[in-house]
Amino acid sequence: MTAPVDPAASPVRIRGYRAGDLRDLYRICLQTGDSGTDATGLFRDPELLGHVNAAPYGVLELHIDLLPRVQGRGIGRQLIELQLATLRDRGSHGVHFHVRPTNRRALSFYDHLGFAWLRTGHSHVLGMRLG
Repeated sequence: MTAPVDPAASPVRIRGYRAGDLRDLYRICLQTGDSGTDATGLFRDPELLGHVNAAPYGVLELHIDLLPRVQGRGIGRQLIELQLATLRDRGSHGVHFHVRPTNRRALSFYDHLGFAWLRTGHSHVLGMRLG
């Protein structure tokens, strides 16, 4: 008899985006689209959040959404550190991004990592100098 697999303890491998990942990005975006919680019941079109928040970022920008089962394991920190190192290597002098005020876990996470609050409002802007 084998022990049941605990999804929260499953290994996670961090790698760059691949074109075949888009469908998974859409799914994760929907499952974290309500300030980090499942937004499935909030939209008639389950692909709407993916069209707006996943497709453009898969190719162009950093967008981090971690499903609850993998949160709290240091994966978010690893993703941020990898992205910041990549940006530094490419000559970027800084980074900034938007976070909804209702996403308190994300705001606390970024604050803990040392990001500065650049603007507050309907969308908070946080950033960090990389120089």
